[in-house]
Amino acid sequence: MLTRRSLQEIQRRAGETRFLGYEGTEAEGRVVAIVRDGMEFEELTGQGEAEVILDATPFYGEGGGQVGDRGELLEAGGGSELFTVEDTQKPIAGLIVHRGNLHGRIRVGETVTARVDAERRARTMRNHTATHLLHRALRNIVGPEAHQAGSLVTPDYLRFDYPGDRPLTADEKRAIETRCDA
Repeated sequence: MLTRRSLQEIQRRAGETRFLGYEGTEAEGRVVAIVRDGMEFEELTGQGEAEVILDATPFYGEGGGQVGDRGELLEAGGGSELFTVEDTQKPIAGLIVHRGNLHGRIRVGETVTARVDAERRARTMRNHTATHLLHRALRNIVGPEAHQAGSLVTPDYLRFDYPGDRPLTADEKRAIETRCDA
C-alpha cells in the first residue's frame, strides 16, 4: 500500500483518474502505476497481490458508505485476463486504485480493458437507491430528526444510520416498509 505522499506523486505525474462508470461497466484505460508491497514497478510479472492505477476506469472507488467495484483488467480489446480486481479504493481525491491479484504481466503505459462485475454493480446500485427511499420514508414517518448519519451499501445488504432516542414502533416499521415497497 502506498503512502499519501506517494499517491500524490503518482497523481501529479499521471493526472487524475477519469471515472467512466456512469457510461458503462467496461472501458479502455492506460496503466499509469503498478504497486506491490508499497513499491512502484514499471512492469510486473507473475502472480500475487498488487495495485494498479489507470488513467481512466469504469470502476467505482469505495466512498460515501458504498463499497468499491470488483471485476477484471484484461488485455486491450477484451483479451486474456491480466488482473482480478478484488476492491477499488479512492485513497486520495481524484485517484482510483484497483486492488487485487495479478495473473501474468502488466506494464506501465499499456492499454487494458477494465471490466466491472456488472451484476454486482447492479445489486449495489439497487441498494444505494434503497438508502434514499429509506431516508425519505424515515423522515416522513419519524420526522426531520431522522437525518442520515452514515450508511453502508453493499451488493447484498444496506445499513442506514440515523440519530434517535427511541426504537421504532411496530406501526412505524410497517409504515416505513410500505412506503419503501411502493
